[in-house]
Amino acid sequence: MRPAFSKKVKLCIIFENFLQQFAYLKTVMNMELQNKSIDYWHAIAIGGASISSYEESLLSQMKKEPPSRISVIFERECNLHCNHCLYQNEHSSQEFSQHAGLEMILNNIMQQLSRNSEHQYGPSLLHAGRTILPWHIEVLNRIKERTDDVKIGLIDNGSYVKYIDFFKTKCLILDWLDISCDGPEYIHNLQRDPKRRTAYSQMLNGFKHAAEIVQSKVLGGSLNALFTVTTLNYDFVEQTYKMLSNETDISTLHVTPMTPYHPRNFSISPTSKHIFHAFEQVLSINKQNRFNIKPLVFFKLYGIEQFQKFVDTMDVRAVKDMINTMRVSQEVAIFNVNGCNVYFYPTSLWPQNEFLIDADGAQRVAYSQKYTLNQLQDKAATGVYTVQQLSPASDYQEAHEAGVKHWWRVFGRKTIEYEKDVFQRRLFS
Repeated sequence: MRPAFSKKVKLCIIFENFLQQFAYLKTVMNMELQNKSIDYWHAIAIGGASISSYEESLLSQMKKEPPSRISVIFERECNLHCNHCLYQNEHSSQEFSQHAGLEMILNNIMQQLSRNSEHQYGPSLLHAGRTILPWHIEVLNRIKERTDDVKIGLIDNGSYVKYIDFFKTKCLILDWLDISCDGPEYIHNLQRDPKRRTAYSQMLNGFKHAAEIVQSKVLGGSLNALFTVTTLNYDFVEQTYKMLSNETDISTLHVTPMTPYHPRNFSISPTSKHIFHAFEQVLSINKQNRFNIKPLVFFKLYGIEQFQKFVDTMDVRAVKDMINTMRVSQEVAIFNVNGCNVYFYPTSLWPQNEFLIDADGAQRVAYSQKYTLNQLQDKAATGVYTVQQLSPASDYQEAHEAGVKHWWRVFGRKTIEYEKDVFQRRLFS
């Protein structure tokens, strides 16, 4: 039986719904002025507009916003066996890269990247793992020589130090370096290298030598730490931050909950309480740093599942206020929770975030890394996670448009339906 509401309560509900509709109209007006894909997303997911009403305009706008950053998986083999890893264990993919002509593919794409100042990063290439090898350094150096305005970044676990002399020989200076750090020594090793337990010392060594291969902060370079929240380390965010502040020269720390992809991941997948406890430590750090110039800390949520877990422990009113005061920028939605920003990346708009090139020169989509290259080259998997095989003559704009179309057909539309359902339920519950 439905509960009976007093007149006063009914009026409050009506007024609240009016405010929601007013916020929606404001969103639509802003969208018409700004005309970005994230604004269309906001009108649908937050404002409650029908997907069919804006689908054509959204896709058209997404195609006009090719990322200026290229993410390249140079190597599929890794020296660690992390418990939370998206990848499977693989052998070296170098032969795949040589056969596909990966360097020529990259040279072609990098020449075509937009130099438009509106792009967040400018033309840039991210070495997205899994480990760096000497021939990668040679390729990156030649790309830098051909297109000197391109910025080069690296995600690493500290193993790059093995080839630091080769970096110096080739005079390759990175514009940014991201190193994973998931807790104090015992916890980091437990999560990333439980058998050999050498990951922590390797990570610290990576931070120690970073200044030798990374552009100085004065010239725009940055050294960053990445913290992946699991059930193993959720209680160690603040302790990790203090360690990094004292022992490294990081510019930022990025805290992101893990999303499980394989059965081996499930046991350490963080619950709502784990995720929010990690955020509370980020909040504590930011409050302490309010008047100090110290490394910045960012709390990031990738995908609507992570968002749901994050808000599950929050008061209903607090969630509504958080959503209603949200703002958007580039490909991210920014929520303010107790004075601290939470960055949410809608996966329905993933093609706006990065252009992914795999080790075999194929253009692929998010989460394709959970399959091996052999699996991805199988016909059954190709139609889902592979957009196309790139060549040294590929047109970047056409490839981006193909990626948008592919992602929307396979994942994007059903994802934005899910995102809309979650936000609307939270707003009107």
